[in-house]
Amino acid sequence: MQHSKISLAVVPILSFAVVLAAGYLALQSEGMLNGYLFDFTGTPAVSIAKRFPWELHVATVLVCFSATVGYRRLAVSVRLKALVLVTLVLASVLSILFYEPIHMTRTNLFAMAFVDGGVSAMTLGLIAAVAADSIHSRRGRARNSP
Repeated sequence: MQHSKISLAVVPILSFAVVLAAGYLALQSEGMLNGYLFDFTGTPAVSIAKRFPWELHVATVLVCFSATVGYRRLAVSVRLKALVLVTLVLASVLSILFYEPIHMTRTNLFAMAFVDGGVSAMTLGLIAAVAADSIHSRRGRARNSP
């Protein structure tokens, strides 16, 4: 019972953190391809040589791997799996709604990372994986019940 209450608090926070990490990495990758890095205000501040950001792509793979392992460890019940799915879908929908206004005004790095993370391929892939896992666990539970 106590583990479930802790998981109910931790799972949405970690899901949100994964969206932010994915967005930050995507934002800086885009900047490196164009020859700059973003500062904390969300503006391109540091000029660098244009190059392929392989290390940020490796970091994105590691974040995705860590998110998947964390999901498998923490989301043990259907309720927690649904909470992860709702958090990721909500982040994605909010990102779609606020993507253009935030990028036009360059509010701050946090907001830009959120909207980039919500629409990133990694977050959309995690939504698909969590949905598939939830469907699979429901079918498995239905087969095992008499």
